[in-house]
Amino acid sequence: VMDMRMREGARDGMHFTSQIGLLGIDAALEGPMGQNKDASYLVNYRYSTLGLLSSMGVDLSDEVISFQDLSFHLKWPVGKAGSVSFFGMGGNSSNVFETKDPGEWEEFKDRQDIEFSSHMGALGLSLRTGQWTATLMYSGNRHERYSDLYEMDGSSMRFEEDLSAENRLGLHVQRRFITASGFVDIGTRVNQISYDVQHAYALRNESVDDQQSSWLIQPYIDSKWTLNSRFTLQAGLHSSVFSLLNTGMIEPRLALRQRLSARNQVSLAYGLQSRLPSIQSMFYRPSLAQNTDLKLIKTNHVVLSHDYAISAVSKITSEIYYQHLYDIPISTDEQSIYSALKSIDAVGLQTLESEGTGRNVGLEVSYHHYLANATYYELNGTIFDSKYTGADGIKRNTRYNGRFGLNLTAGKEYSWTKTDKIKTIGVNLRISYFGGFWTGIVNEEQSSSELRTVFREADAYSQQLPALFRADARIYYKRIKAKYISILGLDLLNMTNQENVSYRFFDPLTDQVMNRNQLGLIPNLSYRIEF
Repeated sequence: VMDMRMREGARDGMHFTSQIGLLGIDAALEGPMGQNKDASYLVNYRYSTLGLLSSMGVDLSDEVISFQDLSFHLKWPVGKAGSVSFFGMGGNSSNVFETKDPGEWEEFKDRQDIEFSSHMGALGLSLRTGQWTATLMYSGNRHERYSDLYEMDGSSMRFEEDLSAENRLGLHVQRRFITASGFVDIGTRVNQISYDVQHAYALRNESVDDQQSSWLIQPYIDSKWTLNSRFTLQAGLHSSVFSLLNTGMIEPRLALRQRLSARNQVSLAYGLQSRLPSIQSMFYRPSLAQNTDLKLIKTNHVVLSHDYAISAVSKITSEIYYQHLYDIPISTDEQSIYSALKSIDAVGLQTLESEGTGRNVGLEVSYHHYLANATYYELNGTIFDSKYTGADGIKRNTRYNGRFGLNLTAGKEYSWTKTDKIKTIGVNLRISYFGGFWTGIVNEEQSSSELRTVFREADAYSQQLPALFRADARIYYKRIKAKYISILGLDLLNMTNQENVSYRFFDPLTDQVMNRNQLGLIPNLSYRIEF
């Protein structure tokens, strides 16, 4: 979807930025290195705890939530046009919920100690010289969750336990060939991947504990050509080989853009793309046999788009897209509705095969007004349909088939000069309105016996939850002086305190089907200073 790169540090001198707010603190330091100031550094650290918001009465579901992260980028020049970059990032987060006294139990969650933690890290070294680029990188992530269930007498048992971890050591090498009418990139990515998966659920005697490693090799060729003053062609051929599943494929991609006039251009693009099945799909199974006969998940993606420039600062873009997904992991049980496209649901212990399909089709239209006269805004609307088919052969809504979406983003600044400083008041607004998520009908009897939510297979995703509305606003006061900039800001997330329903679940304590709402109003007052 995107190729993200960390920006370089400033070379005109050292810069320091710090911010403190109700969500926590962050600080950044950047500047030049070396006598000639031709190298640079950039370091950023954030630490956050939501305890201050809890003390203000913001409903965070009685959880202690915290996170912190660090990122850096060091860059040195090599030769006339080359460079060496050393970069990295790492972070961790945790959600902790402690059981309440039995007299305060209002829902099943109150009977549990629940702890979730997540850790990720990445380090990379990149060399760019002439037309060659080579990057060596390590990355890893680890997610853990466990819960202990308490009885009235104070005794407890380990109720649930999950762990998933993935570590990658990768090398990416690319060579660019430049011609008079375009360029060709030839390269390959090689990754050694190791997995660690654990799962246990006491009431069903479910248990998985598995570690595996594999190779993912992805050679490719990409090109872009200017055919004439009106036509531009992009063409590529990618391939993937995954040793754990003993599978691979070749993926063609093609895009043609035509300039109809100075203001109009249209493009048609096609791509066959693939991705790996999830860790859970490959390793969760009902016996010692793994789901290692799965295939890569694939999609044929076709996009027709049109851009019309209304003026120098505004344009309208429209896009029609169609995706056919296939080789989706589904159950071998012909009565099952399970599909890997049901991403919100935990994967049960079952044997899977790559026989599922899915379809996404939609139209999206956007109006962009870029920053001009201290004002910007963008209006976006989409209508779409998202379906999947499981082993039972019935085409169903996916959870996210809301059918429509509307977004408005806008901002305005008012500035004036006083003595030796410039003062600015700014307002930003974002409003979103989407069709509600889809859910099924809860099997209350089975849910009560297993102490977890179980839906009726035949009624999967047959009911739509209410539409989601959210409005966020930011108001800030900025002062620009010769040596520093200061910003006092107030963010109001979900400022109307809308109770959007996220999902539906069965609560064994109350013996009722209940709705779990997204977070309500979250205010964040912050102060930022830049030197």
